[in-house]
Amino acid sequence: MCVIGSDWERYSNRRPRFIRREDLIPEAKGWFELVRRSILPAANNSEVNTTRATIVHCLIKGGGINVHEIIAEGIQESAEKNDPGARLCYPSTILRLCTKAKVVFEDSNPRKRTTQEGPHREESHQEEYQQEEYYDPTNINLNHIHGAIEELARSYMEGQEQQLHIQAQRIDRQEELLSNWINQQGKLQKQQMEHYSQLTQAINQVTKRQEHQDKRLQELNQRQLAQTKAFNEFSVLNEGRQLHREEFNINTQAKLNYMSGHMHNLHSTIPTYDEVQKELTEQEKRKVKQQKKTLKKKMEDAGFWKKLIGKSKGSGSSSTQEKHKEDKQEGGHEQSHE
Repeated sequence: MCVIGSDWERYSNRRPRFIRREDLIPEAKGWFELVRRSILPAANNSEVNTTRATIVHCLIKGGGINVHEIIAEGIQESAEKNDPGARLCYPSTILRLCTKAKVVFEDSNPRKRTTQEGPHREESHQEEYQQEEYYDPTNINLNHIHGAIEELARSYMEGQEQQLHIQAQRIDRQEELLSNWINQQGKLQKQQMEHYSQLTQAINQVTKRQEHQDKRLQELNQRQLAQTKAFNEFSVLNEGRQLHREEFNINTQAKLNYMSGHMHNLHSTIPTYDEVQKELTEQEKRKVKQQKKTLKKKMEDAGFWKKLIGKSKGSGSSSTQEKHKEDKQEGGHEQSHE
């Protein structure tokens, strides 16, 4: 009897309280109007309490309703109320029932009022009469009501079918969009996996190269450490040899000095070093010049001398440098001979 997705309005303990009228289907709304107008009056037209909801459900399902018991309960509730302004619903229906039961009233026609009651009583009587005529169940054609309710139900079902058709089309469209989205996501994921695989391969290659480079660096470090160790050992040995060589040179020079200083004492014909120093120096100079000429000739034959001359012309002070070199070489030869 309610639209899809609606439910009872409940109390805090989850007990049903009422159903909102807007949540009823059209057929249930029609039966609720009948119940509200002819069986159980309702001051609030927007809410359907549990009692009225039960009656509407019975009417929709084709069940029976004991109207006399409901009216009797209404009379009993009105009689038990202490409110002097309490109203009894459907007095005309109750009057007919009492007439059939042969109940004697002081005034057989409760709608008659004398003029002595005043205009106020007459106006209230007219309003009550209009309400009785409005709520008089004899004026209600149940066949017309049932037909109207069926027409409402039919139009509601047609609207529901159209909504279901539109909803089905929308679901198909959503499924199509979802399928396209899933395919796009699958392609994108595949591309991402391929890109990730390529990236992983590149990273693995870089890692292998780095490991190989690290290994080579370790080998180079080990070689460098070994070379450093050997160089240190060689340096120590070279320093020892240098010291030994210097000591040997000093001793040799001392011996030569001693021999050159005392050689003439061995025989009177042996001259002293001072006497032959100039002659020996000249001899060494001639030997150096002869060696330079021989070296120059060999370089000219090999083609190196022209290259050296071209380089010496490019520099502004080539002749000065050659003279300086020759002086250094001659001085070195003299020192070596000495």
